[in-house]
Amino acid sequence: MKTNARLATLTALLALSPGAFAADAFLFAGTGANGISQDLVLGLSNGSTVTLTTGQALFTPGTLNQGWWGLDNANFDANDSIYVGTLQPDPLDPVHLHRNFFTFSLAGITPGSIISAALRIHDVGISSGTFPMTYSLFDVTTDAGALNFNTGVNQAIYDDLGSGKRYAKQVVTSEPSGSYAIDLNDTALADLNAAAGRFFSLGGTLDTPVSAVTEPSVAALLGFGLAAAGLGQRRRRLLARTSDQHRQG
Repeated sequence: MKTNARLATLTALLALSPGAFAADAFLFAGTGANGISQDLVLGLSNGSTVTLTTGQALFTPGTLNQGWWGLDNANFDANDSIYVGTLQPDPLDPVHLHRNFFTFSLAGITPGSIISAALRIHDVGISSGTFPMTYSLFDVTTDAGALNFNTGVNQAIYDDLGSGKRYAKQVVTSEPSGSYAIDLNDTALADLNAAAGRFFSLGGTLDTPVSAVTEPSVAALLGFGLAAAGLGQRRRRLLARTSDQHRQG
């Protein structure tokens, strides 16, 4: 009887989707491999519009001025991905936290001439989690060169990307598709005008990332000593594409 009960429990555990375990809430995963740059669209006081891209004035040849930093998950410099949020590969793994960034060259822009601005994301990739989510953009005090050399882990840079002056707070009601635009506020406009002629960076974060909580029912099943190995393979593959061993696609 005990054997049958254990087999029944194992069957129930294996029938569960990995999504039942994972504390996932992310946007823009799987981006970067196609080399698509993101835009900063500026409205100027003379009535014209200027579109800057993360593909201009590159810090690393062949690599866009965009990417992510993880709190505990190492990245590598050649990775163009703008992945942001949390990912738990399987219920026995920790939750990995990521924030993204975008850097633009304001060379040729006259101070005081910018009257509107919007970040336009072309490579939206895939998303996971419960919508709506809130994606915010912040000022970045980290040097643009150091920011774009996003190899390894750096908590100070990670913290910088999600703190300070908020430039935008966007409620994402469903999985983004196509080109996704985020208008920047007056605080951002003031900083853009002050940075005219130099580099300007934005940091992005999901405001309330999901914490690593294993569902009680799953915890009870694990109490029988059953291994959950293999259930998180799909998420392991996704995380691997954000690691320093693979370029995201």
